Amino acid sequence: NSCSIGAPILQDVPAEGMNGSMAGPTGMSATNGTTCGFVELNWDDVPLASNYVVWSSLTDDYPTAVFVGNTAVPLFQDDLITDKTLTYYWVTTDTQFCTGYVQSAGVSGWAMTEVTVVTGVVAGQGSECSELLVTWNPINNIWQYDVYRNLTGTPLDPDNLPPVHATTTEAILLDDDDVVAGTEYYYWVRATTSCGVSDDLGVVAMGYLADNLTAPLGVGQADSTACSIILIEWQPVDGATGYDVYRGVTDEFGESAFQDNTIGSPYPDSNVTDGQTYFYWIKATNACGGSAESASAPGVTLTLNSPVITDITSDECGVVNMSWSAIADVDEYHVYYSQYTNPYTPPANYLGETTATEYTDAAPLLDTPLYYWVLSVVDHNNLVCVSQWGNYATGMALAPTSPPYDLHASVNEFCNIIRLDWISNNIGATTHSIHRGDTDDVTLSQLIGTTSETQFDDLGDVEP
Repeated sequence: NSCSIGAPILQDVPAEGMNGSMAGPTGMSATNGTTCGFVELNWDDVPLASNYVVWSSLTDDYPTAVFVGNTAVPLFQDDLITDKTLTYYWVTTDTQFCTGYVQSAGVSGWAMTEVTVVTGVVAGQGSECSELLVTWNPINNIWQYDVYRNLTGTPLDPDNLPPVHATTTEAILLDDDDVVAGTEYYYWVRATTSCGVSDDLGVVAMGYLADNLTAPLGVGQADSTACSIILIEWQPVDGATGYDVYRGVTDEFGESAFQDNTIGSPYPDSNVTDGQTYFYWIKATNACGGSAESASAPGVTLTLNSPVITDITSDECGVVNMSWSAIADVDEYHVYYSQYTNPYTPPANYLGETTATEYTDAAPLLDTPLYYWVLSVVDHNNLVCVSQWGNYATGMALAPTSPPYDLHASVNEFCNIIRLDWISNNIGATTHSIHRGDTDDVTLSQLIGTTSETQFDDLGDVEP
């Protein structure tokens, strides 16, 4: 100053400074579907900032980001977007002296670019009793759903719409209680989003309440494979979710008793007495109640004995023959076999059926003990009934004989005899024929004896 003379006077504390780029702004935010046609970005203002640069990428990876635009204020609207596509954003800060190279924290946002048509509209068809359920697929960024309805199914004119039947702001379903049974209702749903309201009302959905249930038809006794069970069947009823079964010992519904509720036909009644005739009635049910009872149908069990196999072969070649005692009033017999004594595990193999009391297994496993069962089958008023498993019988088929081998003859071991022995792999009773000759030519030999053993003594006129 004017008072300074000589050397300058220095301040006691040095001043601090910084050389480098500005950090990216904080407080980043982006709209998520609440704007139409653009994503709006906001952030905290940075002192000394003269320009903000906006970058974007379809992945959360800043090195892949591309330049989007500049702004001098902490707000930016990106209108170069794809409908409903999530985009990631970063902002760098420039000053009048430096270009910013340090990005902000990333933030993601998306926007709708056009109005959306509601899809997947479905209305209940006979599944409800007092309220008709209407559902549809959800819409992103929904502000409001408007539901329209008419009784004809005639397409609605977007420029001349009837009054809105119902409005919901969040739910994707409507319980319409302004309905009566026996009437068909047609529904359209229109969505309002940040992009506005669509002129296209989409596809119509028709619905109706459940009608009064009718009594089941075709009630009767069905074919069964268990003699101790009465199997009752009937035709399905539209709108029914279950069926009540009633039973009595007289053909009077008022004297019957409720047995069970089942989801469908047929119904197996195992709590029965053999030989007792029962009468059955069926009622269709759903959430709305039950139908009247059906016409009655009689049912009866049948007790059936299994035959006893009295004769079975184990020594015949390639086959097993068997026979059994007859069962009265039987229409046919079913023959089974197994390598195990339990016909349930694994299940015995079905061979065939016959009306006779004998059967030949013409293709059994050879040289293998097999277990056989015969079941009785009778057709009782169109009810096929099969007896329970009885006792098994064991049979076996022999494989074709194989020639003996390793034949030996004694030499100077015995006086006036020659002893022969050999090995045979045949199973079961086997007869061996012994031939002798003066040369090694079997065609010139003579039969000198037979044996079921694997040894033979030649006592003939043999020379020492």
